Amino acid sequence: MPALNEADVIGNVIDQIPRDFQYAAKVTILVIDDGSTDATRKIALEHNAVVYSHPVNRGLGTAFSSATEQALNMGADILVSIDADGQFNPMEIPQLVEPIAQKRCDFTLGNRFANCKRPTGMPVPRFLGNQIMNTVLSLLVRRQISDASCGFRAYSRNTLLRLNPVERFTYTHETLLELHAKGLLCEQIPISVRYFPGRKSILTRSLFMYGTRALLIIVRFLRDYRPTLFFGGVGVLCAIVSVGLAIVPITNFLLYDSFTPYKTLGVMSLFFASLGIASVFVGFLADSNARQRMLLENLLYLQRAQIFNTHAANNSQSRSNT
Repeated sequence: MPALNEADVIGNVIDQIPRDFQYAAKVTILVIDDGSTDATRKIALEHNAVVYSHPVNRGLGTAFSSATEQALNMGADILVSIDADGQFNPMEIPQLVEPIAQKRCDFTLGNRFANCKRPTGMPVPRFLGNQIMNTVLSLLVRRQISDASCGFRAYSRNTLLRLNPVERFTYTHETLLELHAKGLLCEQIPISVRYFPGRKSILTRSLFMYGTRALLIIVRFLRDYRPTLFFGGVGVLCAIVSVGLAIVPITNFLLYDSFTPYKTLGVMSLFFASLGIASVFVGFLADSNARQRMLLENLLYLQRAQIFNTHAANNSQSRSNT
């Protein structure tokens, strides 16, 4: 549960989390206090949560990375992420856990749009932005994603070990793209959601900035995991521009046996043609690097599994001794 200045509600959210349900032998509440300046940490501790604090605000993406590391160290089999503001219903956690516990998938996504309608209280611009993002990510992962931005999710231990998030701003889009690129399976679970009048999301205070950052995440994903598509697309775009610029000077040459006065367009056409060829060439090199990246990430997965499993065993032994 990432939390930033949620002292007013976090205690109530923690108390609503079910501790005893099927597939859960033990439930630990882990709060990532992301530099709160109010009593968030104090109240979370009073409600029997384990709290890991950042000295300053580092962003939702970094909070998720901290949660992943702490959960793996604890030996958790499943990690559920849920907001601390009471927007989601903690009683629906078992629904997210069940498909993973039954080995039907590797992670689950909460779906606020299961009925294809705008949830009550969700601002129209935010709803439209979500639908655009869902469409874009669905095309990228080649399957229908109904709610790519929802933070109410569950991950198996194996899934956490394969994750290598680097974004500080948010983790929802990055992790979704990365896990699908690595072939992990997901199920989308219908969930309920509440929107509180007057409350503004920290992430979406500026839809323009949110959209810009989300676009950068997508561009980096294409660069790292789909380099042929990324650089090939740049090459094709440059080729189209090059042909468009060349039409006028070539037509003038055929009619008047001279490129004048359109030599500049001709030079620009050659520039974009060269840029397109270079982009395609870089794409082939990047594709080779992407293959090396996947091999290195597989080695990192094995190393992380060994390290965190040892940490979890040591922590378990220490708790049993005390």
